[in-house]
Amino acid sequence: MSEQMLDPEQDQSIPEEQPAPEESAPPAQFTAEPAPRVEADAEREQPGKKAYRRPTSGIVWGFLLIALGAYFLLREFGVIETGFNWWAVFILLPAFGFFSGAWEIFWRKRRLTHGVRSSFGSGVVVLTVALILLLDLSWRTWWPLMVITPGLSIFLNGFIDRGSKKGVAERHWTMWNLWVGLSAMLLGATFLAEKLGLLSIREFIPSANWWAVFVALPGLGALVHAAAIGLSKGRHRGASLSLAVIGIAALAVAGVAYFTLNWNLILPIALIGGGAAFVMDTFVRTVFFKDNLH
Repeated sequence: MSEQMLDPEQDQSIPEEQPAPEESAPPAQFTAEPAPRVEADAEREQPGKKAYRRPTSGIVWGFLLIALGAYFLLREFGVIETGFNWWAVFILLPAFGFFSGAWEIFWRKRRLTHGVRSSFGSGVVVLTVALILLLDLSWRTWWPLMVITPGLSIFLNGFIDRGSKKGVAERHWTMWNLWVGLSAMLLGATFLAEKLGLLSIREFIPSANWWAVFVALPGLGALVHAAAIGLSKGRHRGASLSLAVIGIAALAVAGVAYFTLNWNLILPIALIGGGAAFVMDTFVRTVFFKDNLH
């Protein structure tokens, strides 16, 4: 038994451990590292952030270039008369720039902000000028458009953005633009309707200076917003009195013009009205807002 245990012919060395077989690498599709995220993807995955894709504003310019090319092509074939003011096309370019800017702001903010309305209104004004020159329209007939389109721009800027942090006085000053813009649009539309023979305003307003009615409209609006500011809590006396003086002056001009009075009466009427506004403001603050005087 001991011979079996100590047989010299047998190798008594401890067998070496065989290395474990190397595992075959998984296919490349499982070991490939993920592609680095671009900044846009990272921003898109952040909670509370909406993905923003820049609108293809080049489409606007692309269509404009196509229109220009089509115009020159038709002109060469004699489809369009040479008397066409083709140079006015270059006045049209800024209008498309304004519209493109308004679209980009709207796409980014997803609402009609002040920037959208301002850019759009400016584009409408430039577009109107370009079309009048481009189509060789008579300024004697179509000049009211230059009252309507600026009025539209002013009117659009009279709205308050949602969530705006403007104060009471600034809000009412902004909303007064609604009165001014509406008055300008109505005045221009009335002039244009008369020029085109669609309306005779004197059948409704007997005065020769019927346009004075539209001058009185923003004056009335100024007094309304001045009263609203004056009755609000806070120190807004300067803003309230400024709007009141503007309103009184506008109403004085409208009254003198409508009733064909002496224009020298405008100054004394405006001074009396301004003084009355100061007295009324002091009275209201003394009676209703005594705490604001300390």
